Amino acid sequence: MGITVEELLAGPRGRLLCLNLALAWEETQAQAAAASAARSLVAAPVCPVRLPLSDAVWQADAALDPDPRGSSYNLPYPEENRALALEDIDAAWAQPLAARRRARQDAEALIATAARACQSIAARVPLPGTLLWALADTAGAARGWQAPAGIDVLLAQPALVSALRPVAQAVTNSPAVDWWSRGMDPPDQWIELQESDGSAWSWRLRGNIRKVWDEWAQHRAEEEAEGFSSTGWTSPVTFGQDSPPITHGTLPSAACDASGAPAERPHGDAELAVAGTPTGFLIQEDSGPVGPLMQAGRLLPQAAPRVLEIDSEAAWVSACTAFPLDVSRSYGPQARLALYLVDEPRATTWVIPDWGKAAREYDAVHLTVGAYLACATRPIEVPGHGFSAITGWDPDETYWLRFPPEQEPPSEANGRLRTWSEAGGDEWRDITRGPTGASR
Repeated sequence: MGITVEELLAGPRGRLLCLNLALAWEETQAQAAAASAARSLVAAPVCPVRLPLSDAVWQADAALDPDPRGSSYNLPYPEENRALALEDIDAAWAQPLAARRRARQDAEALIATAARACQSIAARVPLPGTLLWALADTAGAARGWQAPAGIDVLLAQPALVSALRPVAQAVTNSPAVDWWSRGMDPPDQWIELQESDGSAWSWRLRGNIRKVWDEWAQHRAEEEAEGFSSTGWTSPVTFGQDSPPITHGTLPSAACDASGAPAERPHGDAELAVAGTPTGFLIQEDSGPVGPLMQAGRLLPQAAPRVLEIDSEAAWVSACTAFPLDVSRSYGPQARLALYLVDEPRATTWVIPDWGKAAREYDAVHLTVGAYLACATRPIEVPGHGFSAITGWDPDETYWLRFPPEQEPPSEANGRLRTWSEAGGDEWRDITRGPTGASR
């Protein structure tokens, strides 16, 4: 079963994906209208392209941003600039803060303007590449350690949720989202590695699993003693090079535009990806620069792994209930604050799955794209345990809780090592060398 409209609009990531699509459609529509006007009125002056939704969104984003600096990243924080005189800091802050106060007085008007502009966008079933672009942009913008941005506050408003409903319906009607609910496919799991020249590869799938989880538990205990976590992630992040691998599947052909398909994304971007590209190349939470060459080695588990599938809120709640780990003292206040659209988080207990205990029953845990969009970066109630969250995950990411059986290292000769070259924009081209017809 694919993601529903209600699930998509329930998640902060899902709502942002819908808004990204609406903004892309507005820009392409405006560009098409401007081009048509230019052709029919050759001698007429060129009028600037108007983007009412984009303008309204960014004004509301600035007005609703809980951080008083907003997008004014050059403004100094007193604790970061002790060398500055207090009057200099006050002077630097005076004008933008005054503008922010004026904008916040009109917050309701800005929200209503953004909702009307969104409603004016004609929703349609998006092209696969457009959906992929929106998904990558949505995941890349996630900042799980920070308080919600103004745009998150905006997208939580009922008027905006209602305005985005036609977009969400168009998304769920697309066959290009069917893979969002797919489970982990053991033969199609790739470990990605960024390489400067594509010449080196490290393959390490051996280690002491008891030591791995003992170290994980020790780290949590130290954070609890300090009463603060510097990460706040709920993924089974472990430490050291001898930890189990993290893998991703590859893009299906249905997720990529057919050759020659008309561009629908803004700026006339080239095709985003081709089928068979590992999803981790493109879809990363809080993404940073990668490339220009990437390599990936394919796992070949010798036996069917026992996979804990996180494909819904209910599945996450079930994992927290089955393997509860109270992190109320180690899941830091900043991380909790990042999940709420108010000034202070609710006082509650916090729980995540105890991945060390889960490793006794499962070999790997996989988060589907749909569950990421519906659940990531929002509080999830776990009856009897308080609240939990999904933070620090990529969509379609698999964390291995145990080391897969030892196997022959991947190579181009055995068809399990592939190299991609960044082809411009976010497109990757497979440039793997090796014997013709090598199995992949």
